[in-house]
Amino acid sequence: MLARDTELLVLDEPASSLDPLARDVLCDLFREYLSERDGERSVLFSTHNIADMEYATDHAIFMANGKVIEQGFVEDLKEKYILVHGDAENADKARPFMISFSGGRTGFEGIALAENAEMLRAYDTAVETPTLQQLSVGILRKAEEDEK
Repeated sequence: MLARDTELLVLDEPASSLDPLARDVLCDLFREYLSERDGERSVLFSTHNIADMEYATDHAIFMANGKVIEQGFVEDLKEKYILVHGDAENADKARPFMISFSGGRTGFEGIALAENAEMLRAYDTAVETPTLQQLSVGILRKAEEDEK
């Protein structure tokens, strides 16, 4: 249990110095803390360890250069965006429909809006639900490209 009985915890990088098992235990503590008074408590934290917080987060705010670039409930964001994989031969065709893209000689991967799923499937791609980590990388890559 946590040391304070409060309605709001504000934490800056709470898991940054923890090993993977300790981060998992911390996430369990957050879930327990929140479930004790369902809907009456909140935990607000900043983190760069997004993968570790995947199952402790219900709302995410992505920021770049001090500006909010995307936000929403995690499940809504996972419906809005898709993770796309494909062979290198189809990369040039798929790229215009994607918001972030990385590729090499054998294939490509990136994030696209779910509304483009059918067009991307036409290029023999695999379409999946992204993890929160994959979403953050894709959204932040787009913001970085937009800054250029």
